[in-house]
Amino acid sequence: MSTHLSEEIEIITSIAEQAGSILMQYFRSDVAVSYKDKKEPVTIADQKTNDCIISALSKYFPHDGIISEEQPINPSMYQYKKIWFIDPLDGTKRFIKGEEDFSIMIGRVENGVPNLGVIFMPAKQKLYFGQAGFGAYSKTFNNYESLSASDTSKSYTLVISRTASEKEIETLKQLLPITKIISISSVGVKIGKLLEHTANLYLHLNEHTKVWDSCAPHAVYISAGGSFTDLFGNPIDYLNSEKPFNSFGLVACGSQHFQQVIAGIRPIAEKLQLD
Repeated sequence: MSTHLSEEIEIITSIAEQAGSILMQYFRSDVAVSYKDKKEPVTIADQKTNDCIISALSKYFPHDGIISEEQPINPSMYQYKKIWFIDPLDGTKRFIKGEEDFSIMIGRVENGVPNLGVIFMPAKQKLYFGQAGFGAYSKTFNNYESLSASDTSKSYTLVISRTASEKEIETLKQLLPITKIISISSVGVKIGKLLEHTANLYLHLNEHTKVWDSCAPHAVYISAGGSFTDLFGNPIDYLNSEKPFNSFGLVACGSQHFQQVIAGIRPIAEKLQLD
């Protein structure tokens, strides 16, 4: 690797790429689909990728906790100082449809604070990674670039979930100077848009994401100098073993815009709190 990043990042990026190779064996194939919680699709690709990542993390980081979307949470994992949060396939619905907006996400918190993360989009061979104190980088077909969340735009290009309603988007446009909307899946893919400066604001307006959705993107984005919090501007709680949801939504943007965004979306945050 041509960057100055740590051995830990070397290991995690390698794990993500190995997991990506497994995913791509099933991409655009007649993969069987089952459902968890009656509505969330899951495939053998999710499960095989999950097994690969957990096996590798257990080998290289035997003294850390591991929590994954694809297995029941073991409360004992929260006793560890360092905890890995894994989403082996974020964007399963798009993966099943043969679309490329899905990612593998591996993130770590230390004492509850995200400090290392990897987002890998195997269909595009695009990797984003970052670590506290080392910065953030992208890798595309062995080409590396340093990443910065700095942004001086006067208006916002918003990247948001495909499930956001027209009413929600119109409300946001009334609260903030938003001139363009990009609707895609996967928190990791969305944060990639911010890191590439295709967009400069990410919002998730409800409690439907979980800590394994946010940990890796959170770590990468703040390593690039950005801000990543809930809709009130408060830190994300990664240590709530009973409720692993991001209960008050998510916001990510360049630090230059953070206070304006938090003030602007306050009515939405307060409504979510009341609901």
